[in-house]
Amino acid sequence: MYLIFGDSYCDYDENPDYTWNFANGDLCWQNQLKKHEAIDVNSNGGRSTYVSLRELQKRGVRNTAKFIFLLTDRNRLPFPFLEEPTHAGAAEDMYRAYKSGENIDDFCRKGEAGEGYEIGGSVYNNMEKVIGAYDTFKPEIKMWAFYTCLFLKWHNMKTLVLTTEKNVFKDVPYDWSTLNDSNFKIVDTQLREVCGNEFHDGIIRHEIESKRKNHLSYPNHVVLYNIISNFFYGTSLSEDFHGDLYHIKDGEEIKEFIYE
Repeated sequence: MYLIFGDSYCDYDENPDYTWNFANGDLCWQNQLKKHEAIDVNSNGGRSTYVSLRELQKRGVRNTAKFIFLLTDRNRLPFPFLEEPTHAGAAEDMYRAYKSGENIDDFCRKGEAGEGYEIGGSVYNNMEKVIGAYDTFKPEIKMWAFYTCLFLKWHNMKTLVLTTEKNVFKDVPYDWSTLNDSNFKIVDTQLREVCGNEFHDGIIRHEIESKRKNHLSYPNHVVLYNIISNFFYGTSLSEDFHGDLYHIKDGEEIKEFIYE
């Protein structure tokens, strides 16, 4: 069995009202895995690494399982006052705006600010706590991905670690690649970068995003499956992600990255 923990890049359930396969029947990477073994996916959009670790500890570790763990944005803190997990991104953005000297009210009124950024919302009303948390735990936040990998490796499970953001190991003063061996591997490719590289200009379009699964098009689902297969089954499949899949005409409507 595969145990899979992470955010929207691995989100999956058995809801019959939503198909995780593509319109022409091509399989998402999770269903490609299901052809070989059962999968147990514990994930949701906007989830932080901190929450995934909590869920892992609740469930316990089965040493007979194959384990896939997604490291998400290290600044995505699970504040208890958040109305939705995805609002952790709003807390991070509003903190950065504050640190840059921007007026928070002005920042929240910007057109691109959406759900979670509301003036009078849970994040806005708790900005003092947001600022205090980021200022106080900045060193620990910087190291959190590395600490997580040490924790995962300690369990001595066959483990593949995927990363979603560029900042996961940024400024970590240790060579995380030394953790890699035949039983534990960190993949040095950020899925968010793969997501953006599918567009020739790196700008994600809602019209395309709504047709992708886990923010990736089918060719990159195949590559992600290949990476997993090579590690767990010893295959030699291509691990080169595909870019420049979409050429959008000038003037087409552009929308921000979404978690729906």
